[in-house]
Amino acid sequence: MPLLPLEQTPPPATSAAGAALQPFALKDAPALIEAVFPAQKISFEAQRERKAGAGQTLTALGSYWKGRKPLILVRAILLGSLLPQTDDPEKDLEVFEKLMAFDEGSLARRALDKKRIQANPDCQNS
Repeated sequence: MPLLPLEQTPPPATSAAGAALQPFALKDAPALIEAVFPAQKISFEAQRERKAGAGQTLTALGSYWKGRKPLILVRAILLGSLLPQTDDPEKDLEVFEKLMAFDEGSLARRALDKKRIQANPDCQNS
């Protein structure tokens, strides 16, 4: 895309709420990971993932790769690095946990699914 001279620059885009969107407005804003990071929850989930035998096998290589990082840890770091901080750290943590499925509803749903699978192993693939 060719660069336009300043007098031909298109007007700034607007969001659905009608606010003007500024390019690179959050370029120097601190990331969420710098202020709020639920390390205990992420560690717990990473340990659960590491204990899962099926998640450790790389089918393309056909063997166990010992240098693999837990996927949940990588997801949490990427999401925390991309989300900006706001003035409300509690709300930031709530949004982060909801996106990572660490909130109470998601944890309860996974627990119920686990019980259902243990009670009826035939429905594991459904």
